[in-house]
Amino acid sequence: MRRIFSDNRYKHAGCRVAEGQRAIQPLSDPLLGWTEFGGHEYLVRQLNDRKGSINLEMLEGNGLASLAAVAGELLARGHARTGDMWAIHGYCGSGPKIIKAITDFATAYADQTEIDYAEFMTAVKHKKIKIMKEPAR
Repeated sequence: MRRIFSDNRYKHAGCRVAEGQRAIQPLSDPLLGWTEFGGHEYLVRQLNDRKGSINLEMLEGNGLASLAAVAGELLARGHARTGDMWAIHGYCGSGPKIIKAITDFATAYADQTEIDYAEFMTAVKHKKIKIMKEPAR
């Protein structure tokens, strides 16, 4: 299994993500967990369609800057709860170094997401996996 982000403390990628979410969120999904099926590792969580959302394509200028500031503050508070601030500081540094570290990580994560989605859609197209269509409402 290909992993661009590895953490040797966890043998299962789903476990790593679930434990990370539990560490940074004051209240996490009660169904948060992980499983393995067909040699693939999965994160398991409950989806809640009643959560609010922001149309990111409509944001610009001050709105986008405000969202970034709030998201950054929430992320920082969450990571502060993990108790590993020195490891984070050692990885990120400060000032321009932290901006570069976060930008590099986010870019690599976005690239990996696009690769994974393309592989998923190829598997659907070749009928290697089945997807369930949402019922008409």
